[in-house]
Amino acid sequence: MSARSLGIRGVRVGHWTDSQAETGCTVVALPEGTVCSYEVRGGAPASRELELLGPDKTVSRADAVLLTGGSAFGLAAADGVMRYLEETSRGVPTPAGRVPIVPAMALFDLGVGDGNIRPQAAHGYLAAKATRGPQVLSGRVGAGAGAYVGHWRGQADRRPAGLASHVICRGALVVAALCAVNAFGDIDPGTSECEFGWIDLFEQSLEASAPLAQTIIGVVCTNARLDKPGCQVVAQGAHDGLSRAVTPPHTRFDGDAFIAAATGEVEASIDVVRFLALTAVCRAIRSLAATEPPKLLSLGRRTVENRREKGGRPGAGDRIDRVQRLQVVRTRRQPCELAGRAEQRSVRQNQEHQPERTVASPGRARRPRFVTIRRGPGHPPCVRDRDRRAVSRPAYSTLDGLCARPRKDYK
Repeated sequence: MSARSLGIRGVRVGHWTDSQAETGCTVVALPEGTVCSYEVRGGAPASRELELLGPDKTVSRADAVLLTGGSAFGLAAADGVMRYLEETSRGVPTPAGRVPIVPAMALFDLGVGDGNIRPQAAHGYLAAKATRGPQVLSGRVGAGAGAYVGHWRGQADRRPAGLASHVICRGALVVAALCAVNAFGDIDPGTSECEFGWIDLFEQSLEASAPLAQTIIGVVCTNARLDKPGCQVVAQGAHDGLSRAVTPPHTRFDGDAFIAAATGEVEASIDVVRFLALTAVCRAIRSLAATEPPKLLSLGRRTVENRREKGGRPGAGDRIDRVQRLQVVRTRRQPCELAGRAEQRSVRQNQEHQPERTVASPGRARRPRFVTIRRGPGHPPCVRDRDRRAVSRPAYSTLDGLCARPRKDYK
């Protein structure tokens, strides 16, 4: 199921986005004691501190994961995440103080928007701080602000992608995937047989395409109790899900990498967790092909979270994603507009339940030719035509107890 939160206790997501430059970064904050490992299968990765998560390395826990744009330049945002975690007393204890562990993975978005603007340490700090705010898990936001798919087709034919997520629950077990999709290939929705007619065009466009400029990076979180080798197996399953959803996957031009994080709350079979991770990643990526990714509305430099913390509504100077913008529009409708819409629906429903009537012309109900108006005791009735143009206004007043009847009822 799609969700507005990853559904795992202590796991929070925050973003910093520059929609004009089409870049940003995403921080996944993890609870204390979370075990992590990784798997890289792309030919052109950009990463930091991933080797530390290897099954043979001493440190087995991480405090947060950074997904960022800006290629290798964007890895500098991890410094700001570390500074924020240090302020909150997170990290591995050492004789000189705590050292936060923040593995980071980057995708290439320098070729879109403004390539001179890249996530820096200050932006990573803001993204880490935003993990305490509302959760946004999809759209062109954070690390997915400058993401596209179908790069092999060229800049004119590639289509926007972005950040995607999916959560699967099986009893108490929860597996959630969060991916920034910037693939060299196309998203395979899985609704038809795979066609190979694109291979010839693919071979011809290799030289024209920008090398080392695409990647899919992501995090798979679970509340299962796993060790580092188990987390690595789950990360491998995440890549299997990528292979199902992207054609072609894991090319020499991609930097595909996944981190698997286990918070250790539920006992579960590692094979079950791996399969759920495969499914969650596959469905998350395919969700970008189902509908047009929501674009971030850029109307200023303030964020909608800042306004909401002050108790106000998002204004014209806020940045909000498409789903939030639609919700805001609904809340701003005037009562009269809402009442008018309700009245129109009520009229349509009544018309559907009314018996069929003979009509004089298409779309118009037949009315009596003459109408008799009774004015009450002591007043003779008067007959007017069906349009009642000659009837005076007092004849319609309900205070006089007047009524209108067809001519055949009058004697």
